[in-house]
Amino acid sequence: MNENPPSVACPCCGYHTLTGAANYEVCPICFWEDIPQSDLYARSTSNRITLRKAQQNFADIGACEAEYGELVRQPTADDARISNWRPMEQRLRQQQHALLDGFVHHRAGLLEQLARFVHDGLLRAIAEADYGMNVEEHLAALRQIHAGQIPVPIKWEPREVLELVRWSQPDGPNGRGEGKDAGRYGHLQRAFACTALLLIASEPENSGRLMGSEKDSIIQLIGSVLALDLKLQRPALRLLSERVLTLDLGDAELPFFALGILLLAATLPDVEPQQLGELGEWVLAEEARIRAELLHTWRPPTQQWLFGLASYNTYQESWQVTTVSILEKVIPALPLSEALVLRNIIERIGM
Repeated sequence: MNENPPSVACPCCGYHTLTGAANYEVCPICFWEDIPQSDLYARSTSNRITLRKAQQNFADIGACEAEYGELVRQPTADDARISNWRPMEQRLRQQQHALLDGFVHHRAGLLEQLARFVHDGLLRAIAEADYGMNVEEHLAALRQIHAGQIPVPIKWEPREVLELVRWSQPDGPNGRGEGKDAGRYGHLQRAFACTALLLIASEPENSGRLMGSEKDSIIQLIGSVLALDLKLQRPALRLLSERVLTLDLGDAELPFFALGILLLAATLPDVEPQQLGELGEWVLAEEARIRAELLHTWRPPTQQWLFGLASYNTYQESWQVTTVSILEKVIPALPLSEALVLRNIIERIGM
């Protein structure tokens, strides 16, 4: 008689096939090895894929990896499974919808709202950003975006000027100039450019065709949305939320999107404290989840929270300053539990 009958569910297939949790046991049904979170070396060598991918494989082929197909056994009537078991992919998507559907259903899109303020003269200013080269070609493409037509595939015109304007600092010494490129007009240009780049990136055919990363567009967009004071937070929340719902769940930029959504939500006058707490917990959970998944890649993360997930962090200081500034303003009015969540984010992001 087995002195230690299986009593613990396998994290991959959900069947109770293990005698203890995180005890280096291999599940006979899916062949996933249950390794402690603390054993980073074993987690990156024994199970050579992420748990999320292993669950997908089990659903498709009956094993966590194809090469183990002949080593696994089929579950029997005697094999108990977690009630209402759902794979991680499904649970994460349901969580995203629960958190974000209220933002997605906002009536106004950000591009549509910005188009009311970005006149043709500002489009021309953006078109001139590449030292005045190919202005008419850039302008024609920008006018199409202004009308709601997202270019697929994205071409040099207008990609180059959109990316150049994204880097601009309308209020700083490194801005693009004076007059139409500075202050309010500069922020309108930058907000339009960042919005366009995020919409362009959302088209699958444009994958790999943009320079920089979406997280750079996010933080520059937030800065301009708040500087303009045109009540664009909800349209911006809709834009970021819609993008999150299309991102691959292994995308290393997901935690940056989550943080961007939290920051925008925290500036709303009618946001509920519980909602901020839930968004804050989501940010922390997504950072930890993506960090664990990156252990299975060729470039594991560094120890630095959030920024260690990315190779380049051009706007790390902007993320840090903006996060601390926004969250410090709302924390005093929050209940203790929600305040502690946001305080945790401030401490982790560092300064």
